[in-house]
Amino acid sequence: SHGGKPVSAHGSGLGGILFSGWSASEIADLLDGLLLTGHNPDHSVFPSPELYRPTSSDRPAARMLELAQDPYAVAAYLRYWAESRHDAPEFNLALPYGPLKAEAAPFSHPMLDMAISAGTHRLLAPWDRDGYVEGAMPFFDGPGRDFVDAAGQRMAGVPGLVVLYVVHKDAVGSGAGMPRKFHTPAIGISIPAGGPPFQVAANYEIDA
Repeated sequence: SHGGKPVSAHGSGLGGILFSGWSASEIADLLDGLLLTGHNPDHSVFPSPELYRPTSSDRPAARMLELAQDPYAVAAYLRYWAESRHDAPEFNLALPYGPLKAEAAPFSHPMLDMAISAGTHRLLAPWDRDGYVEGAMPFFDGPGRDFVDAAGQRMAGVPGLVVLYVVHKDAVGSGAGMPRKFHTPAIGISIPAGGPPFQVAANYEIDA
């Protein structure tokens, strides 16, 4: 529905697909739709709990991610920005391709060979990808280096970027990862500057 278009990689081949024009609220709904094993936080303890995805009732409440890495907290922040101000950014969503062939539905595109830590089960260095636009993932949708700082953060007025990484089950990256039983999806998001403080949706003082 957002009109995906192909993005060329440096050298030859297709780097992936880019979908443009997502609203901040749509991205919030996308993040809230993720079901994460072992992560079902009770958001009633946070400011403005009405902005959050409800705690799932089919399993115990548990939190395994820090607030800044919690997709539900990020969704609440984007929802607050969209509802409280009129300058919430649009987002682009990228599906980068990799060198490893898909084997079965629902993934029909060539998947990534990126390392996932055996200890933390987290994607290692997700923004560091050679061969894409401008040579790094923050530039996948081509904002230009003048609009992205040295840390890969986007400046005010630039569309945000959400990247859906699908890592092949046999991927080991440069050797720092390990094969898994299943293909592994992961999400990366870069939110432009200029929004309200993150603490309005997530209080760092709370550790419940």
